[in-house]
Parts: sequence; structure tokens; C-alpha cells
Amino acid sequence: MNFDTYTHNLRKGINKYRWWEYSLSSSVMIGLIAMLFGIYDVVTLTGLVTVNALMNLFGLLFEVMNSNLREAGITEVDWSAFIYGSFAGVVPWAMIFAWVPAASSKELG
Repeated sequence: MNFDTYTHNLRKGINKYRWWEYSLSSSVMIGLIAMLFGIYDVVTLTGLVTVNALMNLFGLLFEVMNSNLREAGITEVDWSAFIYGSFAGVVPWAMIFAWVPAASSKELG
């Protein structure tokens, strides 16, 4: 993607680089947070990171789906990608918070 395509997409309300960066950086963060609470299983961590990345890619999908509405004069927004992304975003945090009682009951040392 060149700079002209990037600025054209920005005018349409799409910033693909932002969503790809979010899906990488926030997924690393959710993985590290999960590890702080004692989740070390590779399969579980991979699932948490993947679902978190998908949440952010739903954000990109939301922008792409609704990018031409402004130009077309349409005021009704399709919220389906946002709703699906919100469900995906709750899953990693629910798993981490479900792990808190187990993590807090372990003896230190």
C-alpha cells in the first residue's frame, strides 16, 4: 500500500494499519496479562491471543463495511461487526478473571 492509497483510505474513514497494529500489540499485552495471572498453557494462551486479535480485526471490518456510507449519504450504520468484535473481546478477559481465584489461592514461595 502506498501513501496515496493510505490517505485515500483515511478520507474514507479507514485506517487498516491501525487495526493490524492493535491486533498485534493488544494481543501481546493480553498474553502477558494472562501469564501474570498464572495462565501458562500454550494452547490457552494461543487461543486468548487469537481471539483478541480477531476482536481488533472485527474493528477493521466495521470500518470497511461502513466506509462508503458518508459518501453515499447513508446515515444507518451496520453494527454487526462491532457487536461480534465486542463478544470476541469479552472472552479473553472472562477467561483471565475466571482464573483469578485459582491464581490467588496458590501459595507463594
